[in-house]
Amino acid sequence: MADTPILITSFQPWRAHQTANSSNVLLSGLTKAKRLPPNTVWLSELVVNFELAPTQVINQICIHQPRLVICCGMAETRSHLTLEAQGSLGDHSLQTPLDVSALAKDAIYTQVSQDAGRFVCNHLYYRVLEYIKRHHLPCQALFIHVPALTPRNRAVIEFDFLRIVWRLGKGEGGKAKGEGGKAKGERERRKGRGERNTVGWAKLPALLEKTNPLYLASPSDAAHGKSDQ
Repeated sequence: MADTPILITSFQPWRAHQTANSSNVLLSGLTKAKRLPPNTVWLSELVVNFELAPTQVINQICIHQPRLVICCGMAETRSHLTLEAQGSLGDHSLQTPLDVSALAKDAIYTQVSQDAGRFVCNHLYYRVLEYIKRHHLPCQALFIHVPALTPRNRAVIEFDFLRIVWRLGKGEGGKAKGEGGKAKGERERRKGRGERNTVGWAKLPALLEKTNPLYLASPSDAAHGKSDQ
C-alpha cells in the first residue's frame, strides 16, 4: 500500500493580477523541502480550463493508478485551508467518501466546506469523483482549497496540509465512509502478499476512447466563479 502513488495536483494563475497560484506555491515549497510522502506524484500548474484540467488529471490517474488523488486550488476570498466535501454539476453533487470532518478535527487553520464554488476547481473535483465512481476504481479523491499565502499564515497552512496528507497516506485518518468489509479485507490480503491493488484498474478504458466532451461544463459556468478557480 505504501508504494502505491498519491497524486497531488495544483493550478497555475488565472488572473492578470496574480503572480502565482497559492496551491502551486504551497506544493512547490513542500516538494523542494522533501516534506511530502515519498510516493507522491505532483502534477503542477494545471491549466485553469473546464476542458483541459479534468483531462490532464484523469490522464495521470490512468498512468499512475493512485490510491489517493488530492486536487488543490486557490481560494482568494477564503482565510483558511478548506476541505471540500463535494463537487457539483448543476443540481447533481458527488461527495468524497473520505471523512473530511475527521480530517479537519484538531487542525489549526482548516475548515470543511460544502460548496467548492462554480468554477474550474469544482468542475475538476466533480469530474474526478465521477470518473472514479464510474469505473469502480480503488481510489479516493479530495479537493483542498488553499487561501492566499502570507508570511503570517504560511507555516500553519503548511502544517495542516502536511498533517492531512500524511494521515491519508498512512491510512490513519479520514477513512472512507461505509467501506465494505469485503473490499477492505481484499486490500489487506493483497497488502500482506505484497501485491498492488489492481481491482478496477484492469477494466479501466483508454482515456481518449472514453472521455466524453459532452461532459464538460458550459463556458457560462465560469461566470459564477469570479474569486475561486
